[in-house]
Amino acid sequence: MIEETKEVDHNWNGSNFDDMFDNFSYDNVYQVNNVTYGDIPNDEEEFAADTAASDHFVTNNRQMYNKVQPTRTTAMTTDGKKTTIDETGNVDLVCDSGTKLTLNGANCVNKFKKNLISVARCVDDGRKVTFNGKNLMLMSKNGQTLEFKRRPDNLYCLKAKKVPNGTITKVYDTTKATKIDINEAHDKFGHLCEEILRQTANLFGLELVGKLNCCEGCARSKAKQKKVSHTTETNETFIGERFYLDQSGPYDKFWNGKTYSQCCIDGYTRVSFVNFSNTKDTIVEWFETICDEMIARGTPIKHVRADPAGENKELINLANKHGMKVEYTLPGTPQMNGKVEIRQTVLIHKALAGMHQANLNETIRITLWNEAVNYANDIANLTWSRTTKSSPYIMMNKKNSKLGDHVQPLDQRKME
Repeated sequence: MIEETKEVDHNWNGSNFDDMFDNFSYDNVYQVNNVTYGDIPNDEEEFAADTAASDHFVTNNRQMYNKVQPTRTTAMTTDGKKTTIDETGNVDLVCDSGTKLTLNGANCVNKFKKNLISVARCVDDGRKVTFNGKNLMLMSKNGQTLEFKRRPDNLYCLKAKKVPNGTITKVYDTTKATKIDINEAHDKFGHLCEEILRQTANLFGLELVGKLNCCEGCARSKAKQKKVSHTTETNETFIGERFYLDQSGPYDKFWNGKTYSQCCIDGYTRVSFVNFSNTKDTIVEWFETICDEMIARGTPIKHVRADPAGENKELINLANKHGMKVEYTLPGTPQMNGKVEIRQTVLIHKALAGMHQANLNETIRITLWNEAVNYANDIANLTWSRTTKSSPYIMMNKKNSKLGDHVQPLDQRKME
């Protein structure tokens, strides 16, 4: 449906529209400036798109308005003969879909056998020309599209009717069935609610039948994302079932030039591993060494959870290699990876506490920060846990560590 307001000529070849509407049975109903009329009583005509023509040409002057003297007096026929241009004016066309096209400055040549639409003139008027498969599409500025279908003789043709100048609106097609299934109507009319759908059907003279069922498209579009917990409640039941992976930094350079701290933790035993790197991109390469170590122990890693940062995207390839599954946390939910996030924070606090207790100056604290974190991780793996009621080391190795007899504080005299 398209509406375009223009000055209306209420006369059509001397006949009154009201008389025509009363005396004919019509396939279509139109409105001209909000006055309802039946079918425009002239036959549908064929219009060929011509890329070579500089002007529009019609074979008769029906519905032509704003007539003027032709700027040119002759036109060339397809057989190369000159013929007289009878008159020039504007012609409004409407196709079955209700889309309207105005041919401005169309030349009427009664001796022409075909109506020609100049593609060049349409482009000059702001329309776009594209090809959809074998058909030519002519699109207006407001998105209305006319489709010229390709014929066997390679002409692109459009079937349309000439209509009176005015606000033309195709209201409905009376040849269509007046009964329609309510679910089909629901799809056709843009998934309206039942109340509005029934009112809309009344406007088009349609009788809705059947019962409106639950629409899958509506359900999907209105569906809300399932509420996501911001804490992890996952409880692993065996070694290697799930590893949690994360990194932090950059920090000030350590003694060996490293600036990033990388950490992973086994969710079942709570044994953690730490590493330090110059760049973030090495985290997957380092984690592969942990995967190989766990395979050698006979407890391969089944799942790995990490945030969706760019450096973690390579986990997919590593997972395919080792038969793991990757679990990426949602953006803004670090708690979903909380086991390793908390472990990293605890290790940093323990490292800082030890260095402060040792009265190390700031320069030495920055230089040896990674060694202090590494030391804190070793101690954490030996420490009894409230969660497991044992130490991570015992949970992983089924025996206690001999390092317990050699643990020393970060004393300043031993660091010098």
